[in-house]
Amino acid sequence: MKTPRKAVEVFSRGRPSKAKRNLDGSVTQWVHDRRYYNGNYEEDHVAPKWWGQPGIVRKIHYIAGGDGICAMYIQTQIGEGEIKDSIFYVYKDYLGSFLTFTDEKGDVKYEQNFDAWGRYRNIKDWSYVNTYNSKPSELPRWLYRGFTGHEHLNREQLEFNLINMNGRLYDPINGRMLSVDNYAHDDAGTQGYNRYTYANNNPLKYTDPDGEVPFFIIPNVGWSSSGGLSIGLEFGIGIPGLLSASVTVGYSFGSKQLSASIQGGAVGFYAGY
Repeated sequence: MKTPRKAVEVFSRGRPSKAKRNLDGSVTQWVHDRRYYNGNYEEDHVAPKWWGQPGIVRKIHYIAGGDGICAMYIQTQIGEGEIKDSIFYVYKDYLGSFLTFTDEKGDVKYEQNFDAWGRYRNIKDWSYVNTYNSKPSELPRWLYRGFTGHEHLNREQLEFNLINMNGRLYDPINGRMLSVDNYAHDDAGTQGYNRYTYANNNPLKYTDPDGEVPFFIIPNVGWSSSGGLSIGLEFGIGIPGLLSASVTVGYSFGSKQLSASIQGGAVGFYAGY
């Protein structure tokens, strides 16, 4: 990956990955870092001991609550030294972005903020001046997730202002993915034909958790003179009204009966059972 002022080359040849950074072509720095991912558990290895350095290992546990990640438990060990642990509570916005972190006493320790497209902005005036995007060292190394809970690649040696959205890399300044989507998900609207777009060009309504087919839950409430009040939930994948498959379960208070149905649809076509 390259920008006008820096470049990173990543190698993997039977030894720990190595990243090379050049600033204005005059400085070269070798970084021997590795990161491991396993669901809500991650490990961050800095300068591993097999490179002649003491090495720092951070074990990061993401603790989930009713609405997603609510806390982070971090264990840090330098070389063979004592393991130090700490816990921080996570406060998010409705998109799931990690904004505020407090300690066990409720004191605010770290804050970060993003615009609608995921670009870092100043936490005080929401400007793009003096943000963590330009000063990533002001945040702890373990805090590399932010916008909609995704991993930012602008920390430490990887200062590329990109976001790893699992399926693809995303540029929050341009509001575009670096590669195309494999599918044009909405051929009934103009937005679906630009496969570089993020969240159908509507980032205040949609997110892209893993780069896969969208999953949705739709609540249903109805009433009739014969059956009275009824409620239900529709679970499905795809985009409702365009191309989707779903299962609906419901309950009628009047007849006291449960119901279930399976349906699928595309633009102009619908089938169910």
